[in-house]
Amino acid sequence: DCGGGVDGLMASSWIGDDIWRRLFEKIVIKEEELVALRRLCELERPLVLLGTNKSFVDFLLMAYILHGQGLHPAHIQVPCGTGDIGLFNRVVRTAGAFYLASRRGSGNPVARAIYKEYVKTLMENNATVQISLNSHRSRDGVIGAPDQLEVLNTIIETLMEGAVQEVNFLPININYERLFEMELDPLKPFGETKSEENFATVLESFSRLSSNLGKVYVSIGEPISLNSYSGGSVKDQMRQKWANEIAKQWLQGVVAMPTSIVASVLLMNQQGMSEEELVHQFDWLCDQLVDRGVNLLDIEK
Repeated sequence: DCGGGVDGLMASSWIGDDIWRRLFEKIVIKEEELVALRRLCELERPLVLLGTNKSFVDFLLMAYILHGQGLHPAHIQVPCGTGDIGLFNRVVRTAGAFYLASRRGSGNPVARAIYKEYVKTLMENNATVQISLNSHRSRDGVIGAPDQLEVLNTIIETLMEGAVQEVNFLPININYERLFEMELDPLKPFGETKSEENFATVLESFSRLSSNLGKVYVSIGEPISLNSYSGGSVKDQMRQKWANEIAKQWLQGVVAMPTSIVASVLLMNQQGMSEEELVHQFDWLCDQLVDRGVNLLDIEK
């Protein structure tokens, strides 16, 4: 299913400005990364933004960032697990998103052919496309293993067929101080099965639009050229090296939030601790993370 164009997405980005200010205290992005993003978007070649699909907010937040920078909104590939949710799929399609509906498209050769041609046309038009390699949002901040490669394979085929000469991939990791959907599965970190994705969970998520979710740190990686890994001929081992580089940049973009560090200390001391001891162990853990090259947000050491 293809969206109704980027005009709807541009309008939704503008209308949502007040909502973003209510949701988050601050959206942190390094200026040099924004400059690099602007340069890539202005090149006459296709650009693929690779997100980690932690939350519904991921692709909406990127649309807001692009709009705020005066850049043309990306065409958003919505994960099939999200696109199958009733009514919600109509909203995202109006906002310019597209997806292959698993209920109708997985075994339908016509639907798959239309989907592939749409993606190829976007590449040939040097469009900016935002995709996810995960079919479902993690909802707990964890970066899941890629399990949705349909759109990626189509982009690779477009390059191999010579329809485009180059494609740049840009890994993006969005770190939330408090995740939008975290309360949907509060016991998932303790082994509880994740609840089923449906319209009710979407409504419950959006009921938190008035909540304050703290800060967000958006980490934009270095552009990766598929040609630099394949030499124009994509083989399995070359594709694996490319995938490893994507995963590496995602992990390098991880930011340890103060709330996560405090939660880790409390989990290590479930019998209770004094405020003084909490501060002491918090400082110690911050030092350990810095020594290992982990990024910290708004923590003065």
